[in-house]
Amino acid sequence: MIVHYILFFVTVLLSKLVEKDQKNLKTSEQQQQETRASFIAAIIVYLPVIIMYGLRDNIGDTGGYIDTFNAVNVQSVFDGLSDRNPGYNILQNFIKLYITKDPNIFLLIFAAISVILMVSTHSRFSPMFALSSFIFFGSTEVSYVFNGARQFLSVAIMFYTLKYVEEKKLWKYILLSIVAASIHQTAVIVIPAYFLAKGKYLNVKIIITGVVTVIATAFSSLFIDYLNQMFISESVYAHYYDRIVETEGLNIFRVLVAAVPFALCMIYKKRIDELDDGVLNYCANMSTLALAISIFSAASGGELLGRLAEYYLIYNTLTYPMLFKRVATKSVGKILTVGLMVSYFIFFWYQFTVVWGQGYQSDTLGISIGMEGI
Repeated sequence: MIVHYILFFVTVLLSKLVEKDQKNLKTSEQQQQETRASFIAAIIVYLPVIIMYGLRDNIGDTGGYIDTFNAVNVQSVFDGLSDRNPGYNILQNFIKLYITKDPNIFLLIFAAISVILMVSTHSRFSPMFALSSFIFFGSTEVSYVFNGARQFLSVAIMFYTLKYVEEKKLWKYILLSIVAASIHQTAVIVIPAYFLAKGKYLNVKIIITGVVTVIATAFSSLFIDYLNQMFISESVYAHYYDRIVETEGLNIFRVLVAAVPFALCMIYKKRIDELDDGVLNYCANMSTLALAISIFSAASGGELLGRLAEYYLIYNTLTYPMLFKRVATKSVGKILTVGLMVSYFIFFWYQFTVVWGQGYQSDTLGISIGMEGI
């Protein structure tokens, strides 16, 4: 477990060191000055995460990725394409044909692409870069880098499309969405967000979507069967289907975590409406949708539905900093920041230590800690 804690502290500390003050004309004197990080600085900060989690062994579903990569024997990047994830096949084939036949280097490249896409979005939009890093770890979203890496690449790609939402470049958004869905088909769940989450916070589209999602819990078994037919039954995860539907799904603590940004947005809705910040509105709406999907997952059961929420939950890494810097007053913002950090650290400890007992192993780096009995 110690490796994960070290990465947590080192990443947040470096994130704080590379932050620079920046004025925001939309922020009044009552709000705190924004602290941002450049793109290059952000990448440097996350190099330890990329290296340590990229060169992992025997944690999460890493074994499946290594076995699949080793089994690939192709002469062209277009060989052996599946109907469900051709983008992933092409990426895997390209890396094995032209870059490396070492599965650990493959995972390193995979982690680098995902993390760089994510931190690029943080460096562009987050008014508190260090807090975004803290939330990424504290919410345990960082676990997707080493457990569920293919889906996290799709999540990172869709998160990156926020740039095109801001620029109102629909064709670029659609193009990247297609790429994301070709890597992991679950990305289709977030493609409509461009149309749903744009506009005022808690607009009619969001309210209707949220209500329909919550009501849909009554028909969750039909939805899960559809997901199995569309995304799982003929994929490399087919043998996981029984475990996915029989697990309890998102636990109540994760639902409560997802509910907090929604509650804060509701408290500050008047101020959010006054600012009329398109990016803030979009992120706040995405956080609201994250709560709806989290409730659906908790009520319906199943690990898969919880993972679908990640496409929306990642926006909390931006929603919180924007609320604390641009919406809340300086004094309240500081209090909320401290409260969030304490709460998220406890949540990180609970998940990584109590629930998962997550160790770390890297044969490349010669590290094996907390892997006894595995």
